[in-house]
Amino acid sequence: MGGDTAPEAWPGVRLVAAVVAAVVAAAVTMTGCGGGGDRPESSAALSAGPVPTVQPGALCLTAAERRGAIRFPSLNGASLGGVIVGNGGTGVVLAHSPSSDLCEWMPYARRLTGLGYRVLAFDLNGFASSGTSPGNPNDARYDQDVAAAANLLRARGASTVLLLGSMLGGLAVLVAASRISPPVAGVIDMSGSTTMSGLDTDAAARQLRVPVLFVAAELDSHVDHPHLRALAAAARGAPERHLEVVAGSAAHPVNLLDPEQEPKAPAVRAVVEKFLTAHASP
Repeated sequence: MGGDTAPEAWPGVRLVAAVVAAVVAAAVTMTGCGGGGDRPESSAALSAGPVPTVQPGALCLTAAERRGAIRFPSLNGASLGGVIVGNGGTGVVLAHSPSSDLCEWMPYARRLTGLGYRVLAFDLNGFASSGTSPGNPNDARYDQDVAAAANLLRARGASTVLLLGSMLGGLAVLVAASRISPPVAGVIDMSGSTTMSGLDTDAAARQLRVPVLFVAAELDSHVDHPHLRALAAAARGAPERHLEVVAGSAAHPVNLLDPEQEPKAPAVRAVVEKFLTAHASP
């Protein structure tokens, strides 16, 4: 567990203009334009190692969505694969669970685009279409993947960015939200209640200065509920904080948003979407 020292701000995040320029130069569409009719960018290999040959979302994207498939550099040096869908002024970054990939988020990503959001779902470094980051494999710095994704959405036209992650992705978005500058508009951590892979959520919660929503199923055995409550309590510096525990449910995080998997999904969607709406671009 980390101490009370404020997390170091990334120079590449403070100097947003420089980062955005680098991201735009390095982002490459896999089969055409990005979401919202953006023009293709030139290819650039910024991976810490060989770029994976797996295409982002190979098993779940529609033909139209494949035109928004991209590759972009993480702030930690990894080559990341993802997809941008929608073209709204508010962007939402979606980070996935462990042993998963961006496909887990695509059903909800489609719903968000229908609500007017620009969405970037991507594979964390070392998963599916994304390369690995250099250095210690137990310190993969997934938060830097999230920061790069947020920068890319801004470069693609999103004036406001929110972060949403499940389990491992929830940890990554929480830590990223405590460090990104300029700050994101809000962060939603779904069932990311433990500290792993070098992601110190305790320190992040104490340093958080943006609105935060924690969501978890009451009976999900993968969630450390006391720790989740402690994280919510620790986020005293956040201008808004809320913990939503779905009573009587054992659903894993993304399934909490799926009416076919969880009877209470409409109510959970309402909570999540109310938060997004409250912090979206005017």
